[in-house]
Amino acid sequence: SFEGPMLITQDGWKIRSVLKHNTFELFYLPDDKAETNNLAYQEKEKFSALKDLLLKACYGNLKNGFYSWKDFALSTSFE
Repeated sequence: SFEGPMLITQDGWKIRSVLKHNTFELFYLPDDKAETNNLAYQEKEKFSALKDLLLKACYGNLKNGFYSWKDFALSTSFE
């Protein structure tokens, strides 16, 4: 992601790291497809569990899931 790494569960939860703000956002996509209602503070247990999974998927370094415009330009061919 261009914001930071994210993880989406099979049951519709999405956690996203926003690296430039050093924060996380949590959404329940079946009820909030537009991702307008950050549930990180209301759903503390779910947030904690998904944050642990996200960190594990990134090998403990959130920059492992960050995708920059520079990376995009290098990987895209416009031929």
